[in-house]
Amino acid sequence: MSSPVASPSLPAIAAVRDEVKKVVVGQEGVLT
Repeated sequence: MSSPVASPSLPAIAAVRDEVKKVVVGQEGVLT
């Protein structure tokens, strides 16, 4: 994942992070 960069679209970044979190949680559910 790219390092966070100062950006005016913080809500968009938060939404993307939420989606990534869902994917990571899903992968962990599969791995465990």
